[in-house]
Formats: sequence, C-alpha cells, structure tokens
Amino acid sequence: MESNKFELTGRVNFKELTYSEKTGKAVAKILLSKRKANGDNVEYQSYNITFFGDVAEKTSYIEKGELVHVDGILATSRYEKDGKQIERMQLIGNSFDYIEYDEKTKAYKIIEKEIQEELPF
Repeated sequence: MESNKFELTGRVNFKELTYSEKTGKAVAKILLSKRKANGDNVEYQSYNITFFGDVAEKTSYIEKGELVHVDGILATSRYEKDGKQIERMQLIGNSFDYIEYDEKTKAYKIIEKEIQEELPF
C-alpha cells in the first residue's frame, strides 16, 4: 500500500512566516535538517516543509536550532513555466512537536514549550 505521509525529526535551520494576499491566512516555511552519521562520515539532509493556517501561526514560536518532530503529507504541485509543465513534490506539515533527547532512556521525548506571549497593553 502506497502512503503519502511523512515523519521527520531534526533541527530547524530557517523559518519564515508570511500571510497569503488572497486569503490572509498564515503560510510558514521551515528548513529542517537531520544529521546522519556513518562511521567517521557525517552528512546533513535538509528538508523544506510548508505549514498552513493555525499550525503555520504556531511555528512563530520555533527558534532556530530547536529540535522538532513533524508529521505531514507529500503533495505534488503542477504549474506551467515558459510553456513547460513543471511538477514539484512538496512536504506539507500537518503538526509538529518540540522534542528533546533523554539521556536516561536513550530516546527522544515530546516536551511542552513555555510560550510567553507579549500582552497588547
């Protein structure tokens, strides 16, 4: 059975929050990097992930370097450029959690992040 779901865990290297001119809804993009060690060789894989709506708004609290776990779907977008059909695979984030590595259990665990919002007065 083929699935279009993904789960990724990594550190946030870049984030951008904008608002759609058409709908006014939030659109967020993050660059998530994963470290992959193979003996003495260390490689990094980076993934561009897009969030929409309320989840996109919540990404404004993510700080560069934070460890997060993202659940989402793979989506294909098609458009025409210079008379040619372009097809592009996108990672669309549905949710994310803040995580940390627990030395005692040698496993990652979800944590609650304290968010301090500025009051408007």
